[in-house]
Amino acid sequence: MKDCTVKITFPKKVLKGAGLKKTSFLPSWIYNIKISIKNNSEYFKICSFNSTFANGITYLNNLSVNGPDYDIINFLKFVEPNLKVGNDNLIVFANNFKLSPLSENIITFDIAINNNYTSSSIENSGAKISHKTTLNINTYLLNDGNIYSDNISTEAMDYLIEVNSDTDKLKINEKSKIYINCKAGQYDSIRKVYLKCSLDSGFDYLTGTTNIEPKNLYLSNNRTILKWFFDIVNQGECKKIGFKVMSKSKYKDESTVKIGDNLINSINSNGVNNSTYTQCPDTCRQGFFIV
Repeated sequence: MKDCTVKITFPKKVLKGAGLKKTSFLPSWIYNIKISIKNNSEYFKICSFNSTFANGITYLNNLSVNGPDYDIINFLKFVEPNLKVGNDNLIVFANNFKLSPLSENIITFDIAINNNYTSSSIENSGAKISHKTTLNINTYLLNDGNIYSDNISTEAMDYLIEVNSDTDKLKINEKSKIYINCKAGQYDSIRKVYLKCSLDSGFDYLTGTTNIEPKNLYLSNNRTILKWFFDIVNQGECKKIGFKVMSKSKYKDESTVKIGDNLINSINSNGVNNSTYTQCPDTCRQGFFIV
């Protein structure tokens, strides 16, 4: 086992948005990043770490350290794009801090994605960051001459969909509610939006249980298909759809639904960015285990 390790936790997809105050009507899509630093040894360790964020990611405060070595917060430095330094990236580092034996310290702070890249150290001034652009976050931890790293990526989104439910475990003939969120970024409205949900054939859709009735409802390849259409999802808006399903004892091909089966619902959506006239597709999946 490595003496010291570092791990980053951050969503795989994030909406662009930075600068407007967060309100109940117009969220600015601020996200919290978590950097976990562990000392797996039985001895105190002196470490340094450096995290470099992709061009376009901005720091929005709310810094905290949770763990036995809270004084790490006094070592943390944030270098934001500025003409004096001449950098276009957010850089976070801390040098020569002490980790307690068998400890874990979690550093958290808020970040967001600008609409444009940083150019010549002027934030949000360059070319537009397009939908589904990959942004990398590279973190290195140094201890006793050894380097440990955790390098992750996220996608900058103009529009995205998310799905969740009351539970991810169901008994046969049990009901659950599914929630789908359609979200637009802070900078662009998304027009001519369609949303398609393809239910596993082990589910029945319960009509009359949704807050917004689907425009189309039909069977295709033994799966129930639900479709919704929206004229527009405005900047910072979240359209919410909820409906109930019930797990069945048999699939539509008459085979038996068994304990341990995983029922998969597939969801996809698309729309047109009202500023760039480009497509903004997104997909997600949701699984239910039969218990």
